[in-house]
Amino acid sequence: MGRTLRIESRERPMPKRASPASSRRNFLVGLALAGCAGGPLGRAFGRMSLGLGQPAQPVIPGSVPPARFFSWREIAPGVMVAMSAGLDPLLGGNSTLVLGKDEAALFDTKYAAVGACLRREAGQFGRTLKRVVVTHHHADHTGGNFAFTPDVPVVSHAKAKPRVLAQLGVNLESIPGHIASIAKVGTPEAVAVAAEAEQLRARSAEMKPEQFAPTQTIDADANIEVGGVKVQLRSLGPAHTDNDLAIWLPELNVLHTGDLVFAGFHAFLDRPGGGSSAGWIDTVDRLRVSCNEKTVVVPGHGEPTTFAALSAQSEYLSTLRALVADAVKAGKSRDEASKSPMPAAYAGYGLSQLYTMTLGAIFDEMTSQGK
Repeated sequence: MGRTLRIESRERPMPKRASPASSRRNFLVGLALAGCAGGPLGRAFGRMSLGLGQPAQPVIPGSVPPARFFSWREIAPGVMVAMSAGLDPLLGGNSTLVLGKDEAALFDTKYAAVGACLRREAGQFGRTLKRVVVTHHHADHTGGNFAFTPDVPVVSHAKAKPRVLAQLGVNLESIPGHIASIAKVGTPEAVAVAAEAEQLRARSAEMKPEQFAPTQTIDADANIEVGGVKVQLRSLGPAHTDNDLAIWLPELNVLHTGDLVFAGFHAFLDRPGGGSSAGWIDTVDRLRVSCNEKTVVVPGHGEPTTFAALSAQSEYLSTLRALVADAVKAGKSRDEASKSPMPAAYAGYGLSQLYTMTLGAIFDEMTSQGK
């Protein structure tokens, strides 16, 4: 399926500095700022070098694993997911690390505040990190890119790159709130990561959009190999955004979906980012064809789960589309449609503020298309 992605080293022209994304309804800002009140911690944690571009020390076989901020859960042989217990999704989407024979690849880089931490911990499994793939442009999946772009190829859909270049402000303004959230964890590891993020905040005026931008792009399905592990990058059209990639590990029966799946959370449809609820349903349904009852699905947010999450995501979106279609048929306004009562089946979902936002986005989609 698809073509083989060849990674080449080449000089890239420096793009002009892009302005921050203008839409304040964007999911990125909502997650970056919601529930994260509090200012930076100053220099109370002392000085600490970020060590960007430096390989992390590998774990020596038989030694005691280093203490880590993230909880790295093995969901299949050699496939680890970096979970942030108690903070998901405030520190970003799930990141998956694939450990090949002598190489590793990482999928999604979370928010900027934890980018250096993610880089360091991903290097503690005794493999050389050869590739990073980001599933779409949102800052909770690409904010940590700056910790990898100096020396590791970062791959995205072609439509993601200009969107990442335009969201420097989102990346930087999220840092202070995340420092406060990290510090509240209270563990020694959290204190160190908060100090690391504080140092990044102090340097934020020097940061450039291109430090976060993917260094290589694709616009169709592509195949790569990571230390003998086959990886398929699937581009199935507009869905959550216009630049979603799903990552399929056929031999390990693992699917990393990015935000094509929200497990136990309300979904966000990014219409300004080219999203389509109709396309999203189609994309998820097409992904299901590759899966079976033993497939492990890593959602963008939520616990690693089974392929049943794909059906649940499709049903969720179909339910919201039906609510909006009824509202449109009844001649209701966008505001009225957005206030449609939440179905009882989704009352326990997290990120409840996204429910009305997504209803409004679907309303825009349906009315602009005349459906």
